[in-house]
Amino acid sequence: MGFLNKVKKNEVKFGLENYVFLIRGTAKAGKSSFFAQIVEEMYGDSTKGLLIPFEKGYSAINGVNIFPYTITPEVVIDEETYTGWEVFTGLVDEIINTPEEERIKIVAIDTVDEFINVAIEETCRTSRIKTKKPCDSIDSAYGGFGRGRMFMKKMIKEQIEKLRGAGVGIFFIGHTKVKTLKTKIDEEEYQILGSNLTEDYDAVFANDADFILMITNDNKIVDGRMITGERYLRFRGDGFYAAGSRFANVPEQIPLDAKIFIQTLKKCVMDLAGVKDEKTMNKLVEKEEKESKETREKTKKVSEDKLNELITKIKQFGASDDTPISTKTELMGVIGEYEIDLKNPLNNNITSLQEIIDRFGI
Repeated sequence: MGFLNKVKKNEVKFGLENYVFLIRGTAKAGKSSFFAQIVEEMYGDSTKGLLIPFEKGYSAINGVNIFPYTITPEVVIDEETYTGWEVFTGLVDEIINTPEEERIKIVAIDTVDEFINVAIEETCRTSRIKTKKPCDSIDSAYGGFGRGRMFMKKMIKEQIEKLRGAGVGIFFIGHTKVKTLKTKIDEEEYQILGSNLTEDYDAVFANDADFILMITNDNKIVDGRMITGERYLRFRGDGFYAAGSRFANVPEQIPLDAKIFIQTLKKCVMDLAGVKDEKTMNKLVEKEEKESKETREKTKKVSEDKLNELITKIKQFGASDDTPISTKTELMGVIGEYEIDLKNPLNNNITSLQEIIDRFGI
């Protein structure tokens, strides 16, 4: 086949839509507002960003495009009840199927704490359907032994890859918590300020993030009173703050300012790309946008072909005279459970179809 002829030199890219950001901060630190400011500063058009709220806290944010329903495990929209996961994946599908010139460039998941709860509930729900057994926790899902957590992580990863594959950037927004840890050698205790999620849940987002950012305050105590100082955005950790980046040339921190943030990211890319002036940089951006569009179009075509292929296999199996009636009945039940659309292959996802094919040995 010739795999080595596919190898090419990687080039860093500038647009926010090329990256995944995980931004943490205390409650009311300005995380969601900062996202809104970044979208406006980067694109000059608030419609290029979308804040998807998993907890209510967007009412005081001016100018940001939001989905005007808080996504909980169960959501009522126009008097119809949906699962929270169904609403979220429906939004993702609508975003990626929007024509590219009209497509949202970057979305914010606000916050990952509640997003995880929605994903856990969906995992338990599908476990009850597929195993026909009770399930009231992630640890008992799919027979336990970590299978529920693996299923949930796979489920979330699929949505992240859908957005990234369509050229949509992601901002994960989370809360911070001071944690006391111990060294492995002498078990000496030390503290860090990191995610309020457990390590395995936080890794679902941190492992995919190109930038793990943290909002901090330069507070001072004056005459026994706490005086709130300037807010900063940390790019690097220092042993206490849990932050970091795939870019080696990021500063330790910058003022919490959208314009400075965009300039900082731009400078990092320019330095790594060896670009010295704005004009050359703009040409580089135009080139990467064209190449990204061509790649996405090819990827979309491959995905569409794969969906059609899998649906055809399932239909042929269901219609075959060699397939027992009892198996056909079971197959139709599973198709209903997975909410498979046999008439419109593109309304399905590859993972669900592949699971059906594997289950029946098609």
